[in-house]
Amino acid sequence: MITKIISWITLIALLLIAPSAMIMGESTESENGLKITSQELVLTNMETLNLTLDFSDFTGSSDVESISITIQSGGPESSIILLESEIDSANISNSTANFNEPVQSFWDGSHHFSATMNLLNSNDEVLASIVEYFVVFEQSGLLNPSKFVVFGDSLSDQGNVEAYTNLINSPPYWQGRITNGPVWAEWTGAGFGIEMERGTGGSLNGTNRAWGGAAAGEGLYQGVVMNAGPQIEDYLSHNEVNDADLFAIWIGGNNFLRGASDTQQVVDLIIGHVETLSNAGATRIVVMNLPNMELTPYYSEFTEQEIADAREDSATYNSQILHDVIALNARTNAVIQLVEINKMFDNVAENIEYYHITEIAEPVCEFEGEMCIGSPDSVPPSDGHLFFDSVHPTELTHRILGKAIHEAISTADFDGDTVSIEDDLCPNTPFNGTVDENGCAASELDDDADGVFNDVDQCENTANDTDNIDESGCQTIIELADGEFQCDNGDIISQDSVNNGEQDCIDGSDETVSESHTKAGLPTIGIAGIFIAISGAIIATNHRIKE
Repeated sequence: MITKIISWITLIALLLIAPSAMIMGESTESENGLKITSQELVLTNMETLNLTLDFSDFTGSSDVESISITIQSGGPESSIILLESEIDSANISNSTANFNEPVQSFWDGSHHFSATMNLLNSNDEVLASIVEYFVVFEQSGLLNPSKFVVFGDSLSDQGNVEAYTNLINSPPYWQGRITNGPVWAEWTGAGFGIEMERGTGGSLNGTNRAWGGAAAGEGLYQGVVMNAGPQIEDYLSHNEVNDADLFAIWIGGNNFLRGASDTQQVVDLIIGHVETLSNAGATRIVVMNLPNMELTPYYSEFTEQEIADAREDSATYNSQILHDVIALNARTNAVIQLVEINKMFDNVAENIEYYHITEIAEPVCEFEGEMCIGSPDSVPPSDGHLFFDSVHPTELTHRILGKAIHEAISTADFDGDTVSIEDDLCPNTPFNGTVDENGCAASELDDDADGVFNDVDQCENTANDTDNIDESGCQTIIELADGEFQCDNGDIISQDSVNNGEQDCIDGSDETVSESHTKAGLPTIGIAGIFIAISGAIIATNHRIKE
């Protein structure tokens, strides 16, 4: 096992380190003088994409008449175009234009997207272009815990060590966090509508019980830091466990940093902690595995062989904990889920342009002795860095992880209508609409199959073999020369029977007179409706495959 023993002094130095408070504007610039800024590019499907394009430095800015926007799944080379829009000259001011679009209007269930903004002249010729990359995570899950309780180490510590030692209270560390902003648990909690609170110094009922420096196992580290066992015991001694509570454990990294060589032994300790929670009545428990440590700046000075050994140990540990979590699920009443943090980190590292990561191996912090004193060249804390110091993620990375973890542990609900994707026959229902037990709104249903959706269908029982249907879903009739009227099936009715509020033709409702005296085929709305339904089914199928 590859180890570097970290002294208590070094550990304290590492520990000297409301989600929205730390969001910093992201920006992308092109060589031709275009610049896009956005307050947030790590989005959820419940949010709005806000882009501001500034082309004041573009040499041909006076020729710009409009701006086209194309949103695609993947990069600009992708053939999957999800949305096309345009900003006209009336909405361009001082070479600046704003684009605001609800994510749900184009979201296809994937994560990586690009927005291409083209400057157009009066002939619709492209003068210049710029591409903005962004990511979307699902926040419309069905899981709705009453509490979100977290146990762990410095990757999750929200200020418990700071409350006890008063050591982590100055920049570049943020409010007792061992990073420069809110930790992942705060972002995940926010996804559930829960404001996280640390468990020491502030409240014995606080739901974030993680301590920086903690390891899996019992006892206190250096006589100060509560390891995972005491964290859980302390919480259970002051709080009742309810069925609606959600528990999370992310622990184990410090065991290996302190020399543990038996990966199964560490896994056994963590499984023991999960069993303690289950025996106390916990019904939903999430366990995080460990990221590939070779990605961290901590391993930058190791030999290739040492890094290879660390990679193998990480893979072994993650395989073992997956196996044991599956086995534990089979013998307990709790639902225990493993979240694969390693794959989340790998995904970010492999798609850095979408996450606006420009530096993986170089941390934000500059050190003076053991202390992190600031950022090199006054680099903003989240500006493109994956790591804050040798092992801890930046606020940006925590934000990404928090939203990704929330998505991973929530039951998928593609359109936020409280019907899971597995049961939702209409996976693209607009938000805030009333749906039936199958997740469908009236605007998506056509019960009588006449090509007119229920929300506008005034004749809900039109026979599905009827050809002449008007925009209201009612059968049209033809006026004959003798003043009588002919139904679609050939039946003849008198003038008194027309629009009398009673069914006279076969459609099960009243009739309307065709203005053109003949009307065949499905109206346009019916064909569009069928196309939308088919598209929704395809999207739902693709989403299930991705899941």
